[in-house]
Amino acid sequence: MKKILLVLSLFLPAFSAIAQDLLGIPQVVNYNNEQYNGGVQNWDVQQDKNGILYFGNNEGLLTFNGRYWSIYRLPNFTSVRSIAIDSKNRIFIGAQDEIGYFFPDNKGVLKYNSLVKLLPENLRKIADIWDISIVNDEVFFRSVNAILQYKDGIIKIYKPADTWSYLGKAGNKIYAQAKNAGLFFYDKEIWKPVCSHPVLKESSITSISAYNGDTLLVSTLKKGFFLICNNQLVPFKTKLDDVFFNDRVFFASQMNKNLYAVGTTSGGVYLINKQGELVQRYNYREGLQNNNVRGILLDSDKNMWLALDDGIAYVAINSAIKNISPDRNKQITSYAFRKINQRIYIGTSNGLYTSKLDNRSADLSLSTAGFGEVINTKGQVWGLDEINNQLLMAHEDGAFTVNADVAKPVYALPGTWMFQPLQNVYPAKNVLVGTYSGLQTINFANGVFTNGDKIQGISETLRFIVVGNDDKIWASHPYHGVYKIELSADRKKVIKTTLFSDKDGLPSKLYNYVYRIKNRVVIATVNGIYEYDEKQNHFYKFKLFGNAFNNISIQYLKEDNDGNVWFVSNKKVGVADFSKSTANRPFTMIYLPELDGKVVGGFESIYTLDNENIFIGAN
Repeated sequence: MKKILLVLSLFLPAFSAIAQDLLGIPQVVNYNNEQYNGGVQNWDVQQDKNGILYFGNNEGLLTFNGRYWSIYRLPNFTSVRSIAIDSKNRIFIGAQDEIGYFFPDNKGVLKYNSLVKLLPENLRKIADIWDISIVNDEVFFRSVNAILQYKDGIIKIYKPADTWSYLGKAGNKIYAQAKNAGLFFYDKEIWKPVCSHPVLKESSITSISAYNGDTLLVSTLKKGFFLICNNQLVPFKTKLDDVFFNDRVFFASQMNKNLYAVGTTSGGVYLINKQGELVQRYNYREGLQNNNVRGILLDSDKNMWLALDDGIAYVAINSAIKNISPDRNKQITSYAFRKINQRIYIGTSNGLYTSKLDNRSADLSLSTAGFGEVINTKGQVWGLDEINNQLLMAHEDGAFTVNADVAKPVYALPGTWMFQPLQNVYPAKNVLVGTYSGLQTINFANGVFTNGDKIQGISETLRFIVVGNDDKIWASHPYHGVYKIELSADRKKVIKTTLFSDKDGLPSKLYNYVYRIKNRVVIATVNGIYEYDEKQNHFYKFKLFGNAFNNISIQYLKEDNDGNVWFVSNKKVGVADFSKSTANRPFTMIYLPELDGKVVGGFESIYTLDNENIFIGAN
């Protein structure tokens, strides 16, 4: 399936940026404590083999099955600081003076099994359990005072000379940091030294991940990242060192072979590659409700969950759908899109915005972007069209040409909806314009668009127009029906208008929208898609789609460069995919439920740039 770009104009408060924004931001969904009915703070997040999510919450173990939240409180009612899940699907937790695991009973209800009773009474004050790691069904719990190893119903206790300040797993090894001693790994009941560099004696380790071969990537709370190779510690320089020193790295997690997620105490989460370069960041500016990230999980669908100091966030980093916000300080709606001359243009309810694009990827969402408002475009932008290698803007104040970041009027008359070339050759000498009060023409000569004539004989507002193969004009009005319009030879007046409605084969005279699909003029209706039969002077169901659209109300159609037909039905987006056409099955119907309800009702817009980038208007 294709890469999708959802153009979604969000209202987001300004936030200081450390680098240029990327054009597309994955969907961010926030959950607050009123939604999940638990404590505000969350410390850890894990997922079991059944897809259930578990969060270490201030009020206990919080679970989410994708629909319902549940909270399981501990016997001593303390906060769950850490979680790990073993091969038997036991959910081990660490809390204050409490360790144990949850496991479902024969009714599927989670029941808690405390392991504290396995400790000598004089050692049961174990304080907060900050880390849990599991290897070969051996479970390791860390507090500052002890590391507890649980296996086969027995707990062994490992005391540090000073304090244990970190416990984690990389590869198939357990590592621990002892204050004033350095980093160790566990081997057959012995903690063996890995590195005793002064940095590891003094600075708190917050994560250890595999890097290359036996090399480890280590994050610290205040001193950034390091590599450990052959027991030697070397700094791992990143483009974000200033950020990681100031915001503090609370946690880091390896997402794949080349990507790491870094959770900070005040800057949100950063995705960096093995070269230390920023791939993406998510913070308050990008939609997170809180910038203090305590835990990170890459779930089974390769999307990201964040345990936050205030709430929980889901970031759809593996989704093809990205959000674009041309102005993050204003609440605006996007109506029109075009890419031309290595720029992206977005027409909105508050003007036209543009950004230069780089060439880093065929997927434009990965381009850096810095949107600015195009001069002379304040107000409602209804449409954008590239005609004769120039960008035309349909605006509430008239028709404009756009060059770089400046718009110039072709004419200044109230209300322009859209443009349609009157010739199928390049360059088109004449362009038909649908306006608030009928039809207009603009002309093209010597590389310049100029105002033409108001076409006499029709004053209906016409937002949907198609030029037929016989040069007749087809237009629709959602409340009146479908018009077939014949113009005079000089295109200055209407010589004949025919209005079609339910009396002529259409299912209703209401909510009809004219489009060109498969080189034919078709009508999207309240009951599927229709086409006109010239001989019968009547409308019939469009045979190409068979019964696929029966009893489905269609408001919008768009054919892409590969012949696939995108559609909108009651704010639901789908595509008739012709890429794997067979004699018995010419197309496959695909819906995009992630976009349900997000398109702009009545002003649907889809821009199919190429097979990597589809832009969809949203509010």
